[in-house]
Amino acid sequence: MFCSLEELRTESDVEQKLLWQLLTTGVPNGMGLVSADILTKLSIRRLEIGKGSSRKLYYPDYMVVIAGLPVLVIEAKAPGESVEQALAEARLYATELNALFPSGVTPCTRIVACNGAELQSAPVGTADPDIKLKHSEISVGSALYAQLIDKCRRSVLQKHADEIRARFRKSQYRRAVSYVGGPAFQNEELAPNTFGATIVGDYGHVFSPRTREERALIVREAYVPSLRRQRYLEPIDRLIRTAVMPMTARLPALENTSVPTELASAFRERRNLENQVLLLIGSVGSGKSTFIDYASLVALPLELRKRTVWARINLNEAPLSAEVAYGWISKAITNELKTAIPDEDVDDLATLEKIFRPELNAKRRGALSLLDPTSIEYKTRLADELIKLQCDDTVFAKSIARYICGGPEKLLVIVLDNCDKRTRDEQLMMFQVAQWVRTEFRCLVVLPLRDVTFDRHRNEPPLDTAIKGLTFRIEPPPFIEVLQRRVHLALKEMEATAKTALKLSYVLPNGMHVSYPASDQAVYLASILRSLYAHDRFVRRIMTGLAGSSPV
Repeated sequence: MFCSLEELRTESDVEQKLLWQLLTTGVPNGMGLVSADILTKLSIRRLEIGKGSSRKLYYPDYMVVIAGLPVLVIEAKAPGESVEQALAEARLYATELNALFPSGVTPCTRIVACNGAELQSAPVGTADPDIKLKHSEISVGSALYAQLIDKCRRSVLQKHADEIRARFRKSQYRRAVSYVGGPAFQNEELAPNTFGATIVGDYGHVFSPRTREERALIVREAYVPSLRRQRYLEPIDRLIRTAVMPMTARLPALENTSVPTELASAFRERRNLENQVLLLIGSVGSGKSTFIDYASLVALPLELRKRTVWARINLNEAPLSAEVAYGWISKAITNELKTAIPDEDVDDLATLEKIFRPELNAKRRGALSLLDPTSIEYKTRLADELIKLQCDDTVFAKSIARYICGGPEKLLVIVLDNCDKRTRDEQLMMFQVAQWVRTEFRCLVVLPLRDVTFDRHRNEPPLDTAIKGLTFRIEPPPFIEVLQRRVHLALKEMEATAKTALKLSYVLPNGMHVSYPASDQAVYLASILRSLYAHDRFVRRIMTGLAGSSPV
């Protein structure tokens, strides 16, 4: 027995304290349903029941849906009200519900009514209940109660739903292409679309930037800011944005990524940032990587940009072996830092002596002081030491970082991008690499992470070392705005190209060459965007839903 009769005073008590427990408690004490199987009033469709003056709109208190089919209707009444009337209403509703399906298909086979003091159940097509239970008999020890469970438990309802679905499932499915021609025609490969390939080759960098220069172009010409309180109109887009991880939802969000005042405030305390981890949390495609480029090149105040040196490492390209990962990342940091001093040749002797000055001076003050600085042996030993330092990837990376960021003004910011786009074990290994970078270099490590990854590993190094003031959440900008801005940038480049290349060409599947004005590329691309978003609202919703958010 789930509760005493004295506890049942209202209809809501009967619903929550008795019927809900009956539905969700495991067999043999209950029917063994899960909450996802049960629809409540807010989710149940209203139907007209009754005839003449008694006709009314009605929906039951609960409805059990298995595999998309309504199989059980449950009606509750307050103690003292007629359970027979409740059963009649449930029967009329179930009959109307079955009428919505094809002839011979009756998914709803049973109804249950209860007023607390008595429970009755019957098949939909029968006027008289075949099971009547008093409150004292709603117990696992009652034979009648056992009959009710045997007729309404989840496995029985599932079997009934599966039988209906099997009647309408085809025994054999065929691919659409199998209806066209014979095997030779079906297996024929289409020739590549050279017209589209030309556009991808010439303007693919606009939609999927890879190099530092391409990313800089995007953030300067086509960046779309994320506004935390922005109103999203697309229903699918809005649904996706509300699905935020519990822990992530409590993180402070960037109010406006075009003016990231929260990030700027954190960067003003330079001394407090060394050997720390800054986390940027967002969903897939929320623009984390693009925002980091935008912040380092445009969004941060000029004074802060002058006081920071950014090195962005793409961990998608990192080796998975721990033995070589640290050397690889040291080389990657060195290559990134070389771009910070484009006017200096890092391989030049004079520059190398500046980079390794502390190490070389230590040697000069030590054993080399016994040799004549003009002697061959002195120069040979100094050259050997210089070669040794240069060949050690980690020492070289740390030395060039010290050279570029020397003094109290400059802060090295190492962005370890895409460290969460791998399997669980590979992610943990990448986190170890991030922890090593944080401790080995005098720098701020920036980790853009998916919300799912953060929620799973927030208590593991290096995520557990991130301080509260250096963890931010970013929300994605509207997908359509990002796509439009990228297309406009591509159209701008196409317009410039059309002035120099008047004619382009592509090859048809039959081998014929077709020439067309270069300006037609812009018409083609604009037509695709217009057909997807201007004329078909359904396609627009599907595209937004599939993207989940903006491309990065």
